[in-house]
Amino acid sequence: LNSGERRLSAIAALQKAQQTQSLDALTSALEQGEAAGLDAADLAEARRLQKEALKPDARERLRAAIASRSIEQLEQAITHGENVGLTKIALEVARSTLLAEEHKVKARANLMDAEPTRDVGRMSSALKYGEAVGLEESELESIRQALADEKRKAAARKCVSAAVEAGTQEQLQAALNEDCAASLTPAELEAARYALVLALEQAAQKSASEAVKSRQIAELHAAMSLVRGYGTEIDGLLAIIGGSRDPVTLALLDEAQEILAAEERKTVARRALAEAEQSHELEDLRCSISEAEEAGLTFLDLRKARALLAEEEVRVSAREALRKAVVSADAERLSKAIRQGERAKLSVSEMRAARDALATEERRTAAVSQMLEAEHARSVLDLRAAIKEGKAAGVDVQKLKRCESALNEEMQREARLALADAERTRSVGGLRAAIAQGELARLPAAELSASHAVLAEERLHEAIMSRAANTLSSAIKAGQRFAPGSELLHHASEVLEFVRRQEAARTALSVVEEGSDAVQLLSALKQGRSACLEDWELAPASAALNNLRQVAARTDRRSRNILPAKPVHAK
Repeated sequence: LNSGERRLSAIAALQKAQQTQSLDALTSALEQGEAAGLDAADLAEARRLQKEALKPDARERLRAAIASRSIEQLEQAITHGENVGLTKIALEVARSTLLAEEHKVKARANLMDAEPTRDVGRMSSALKYGEAVGLEESELESIRQALADEKRKAAARKCVSAAVEAGTQEQLQAALNEDCAASLTPAELEAARYALVLALEQAAQKSASEAVKSRQIAELHAAMSLVRGYGTEIDGLLAIIGGSRDPVTLALLDEAQEILAAEERKTVARRALAEAEQSHELEDLRCSISEAEEAGLTFLDLRKARALLAEEEVRVSAREALRKAVVSADAERLSKAIRQGERAKLSVSEMRAARDALATEERRTAAVSQMLEAEHARSVLDLRAAIKEGKAAGVDVQKLKRCESALNEEMQREARLALADAERTRSVGGLRAAIAQGELARLPAAELSASHAVLAEERLHEAIMSRAANTLSSAIKAGQRFAPGSELLHHASEVLEFVRRQEAARTALSVVEEGSDAVQLLSALKQGRSACLEDWELAPASAALNNLRQVAARTDRRSRNILPAKPVHAK
């Protein structure tokens, strides 16, 4: 190639690389431009885009280095980012991460030097610096534990000394707590353990004495639980320091147990009485009264249950009469049993079954009368209501079938009238409603065929007027099924074909975008004109085609300007 052709080829390569913005294409185009002797100004934009293409990789290296937190990788990534022209803001996070990692290295060295000394001040300083620079908890755990151990020993000695001097149970327990006293020797803890045994025995005796005097179950339970808890703690201390339990405490505990058993039996008896009084069951009342007498309850405790027992014995016969009347389902017998229950003052719930049974029988009788009246009136609404009430009231199946037969006959009569009226008015909505009414009334298909045919022709007429493809397609299918001889079928098919050609043309135009191939644009415009589309529908594609032509013209002029005045012919 001569120099002019090489320059043209290089310029074309640069333009194509600038459009794609591919790093490889830009690099190759720059090399070709330099070899062709293009000016720096001609290469400037490509060089700028090459740098921009390198930046995503530089940013990715920064992100990977930040994620790894490797000092070496961070330094290399920062240097590379600076070389490709990343901003200070883009490099700020990596530089901050690098500085933080360098501080961590120093903090780890401080920890390794401070921990062997066991010096509280030095370990505290190293720990604070490690926390400040963000070391992992696993790296700080060892020195934190060592520092805590040293502090805990000093605090434990001070705590034990103060507790022995005060002599209170709470302070002594706190001082002997496993966490506080773990670092102290048994000799350092012995005085505190003796003092705590004495305090616990005194507290147990006081609690048991107060509960025995009150004779309240809750207080007795609480006191025994507390005393047993104290006992467990005292036994543990005595196993360490030696000695035996105070007999006064043990005697009070036995007395509290005996009183608690007696009071709990009375409570159980009272509860059984209350449950029997609620249930009103004869056997429950008899058993609960007997148990209450054995538990030692007073006359006042038993008075209500004994009165209920006497009343309940009177009610037994009334309940039995109600039960038998419900089984019989006889209205007169139910009424008599209900009156007997009312005299016996039975509860509403006990009377409910009999009253419900009586109401059911009365409702069934009324439902039969309603069905007979509806059959005579021959009204669809009345017949439906009567059948519904009859089913709900449990009317005999044969009576229901007779009423349902009358309903079916009346529904078919009304459906035939509706079909005739709809065929006369030729309303699509009326025809659909009448056909649905006929199908609901189970009319034979032959009686519905004429209405189906009229509906199909009306749908074809409306579809032709609407010119909607889906509507036309649906109407044609209905016409082919119900009105195959209609003259409108052929017309509707022609309209559907025309509408589909227009839709296809619009679809072809919609997929043609700015910058598309001129052949595609010309083809889409030709298809649109053939389908008789409006000018405004063709305008966007026409404008895109004109733009392509203008771009081609400009490119052709630029190429002629770059070529030398006299072409050089190859020999």
